[in-house]
Amino acid sequence: MSQANVDTLTRAVEAWNSEGVETLLAFYTEDVIWFPFPDSPDSADGFRGHDGIRELMAGWSDSFEEFTVVTAEIRDCGERVVWLGELSGRISGSGMPVRQPMGSVAWDFRDGKIGRARFYPSWEEALAVAGLSPDNEAVVRTLYDAFNSGDWDQALGLMGPDIEWETDPRHPRAGVYRGPDAVRRFVEDLETPFEATVYEPERIFSAGDHVVVFVTIRRRPAGSSAEVEVQIGELWTLRDGVIVRGQGFGQREKALAAVGLSHLLDAENA
Repeated sequence: MSQANVDTLTRAVEAWNSEGVETLLAFYTEDVIWFPFPDSPDSADGFRGHDGIRELMAGWSDSFEEFTVVTAEIRDCGERVVWLGELSGRISGSGMPVRQPMGSVAWDFRDGKIGRARFYPSWEEALAVAGLSPDNEAVVRTLYDAFNSGDWDQALGLMGPDIEWETDPRHPRAGVYRGPDAVRRFVEDLETPFEATVYEPERIFSAGDHVVVFVTIRRRPAGSSAEVEVQIGELWTLRDGVIVRGQGFGQREKALAAVGLSHLLDAENA
């Protein structure tokens, strides 16, 4: 396990977003090879050396008015490091928003620099290459961390483009909200009267594609020192490590029952 390799990749992503290609190249060896998505015509040979990466990045800059690489998770696998996240941007000319899930595997680390990296159009493919599987519970924990820090880029990076959020039917704004923008507006509108909100996951039950969280939400209204506390259950469904659906339950146990997981609570109480 090498934290140094994780740190190198983390700094490379930060440079990609904020400082441009030349700063990015400082984290890659002179003989680096970037292998694009497996179905790309350049997949076999890759983009070689710093000039190859410059060529690739120039093509991306021509295709997008703006783009950002959003990190959801980085896993240390010893000699390899797996990065999971998405490319978010707008297409040049049309301004159409694009969000592309993406994974990569970096290896051949030398003297604090990355020698090889291969990119994949899904988290599942990147994890499979590294002999791993999606850690759904970790993804959901990261989501709550993002909520608490107000980091919507990270939160949306964990969600698929067709994300759905369904409220409890007794919620004052009951309904189904579809798409990242609608989910974000729902949460932000809900939080408008409050000065601070903290999500505290208390119990997490994980089985297959489903993660159920018993969460306490504490809110402080603007101009007040009092707190409003709500205890609910939330059911998250993931595909290939990406959140595709969420549902809130005023009665926590119903979140487990909705996916046939009541036995997990029974076992905990036994």
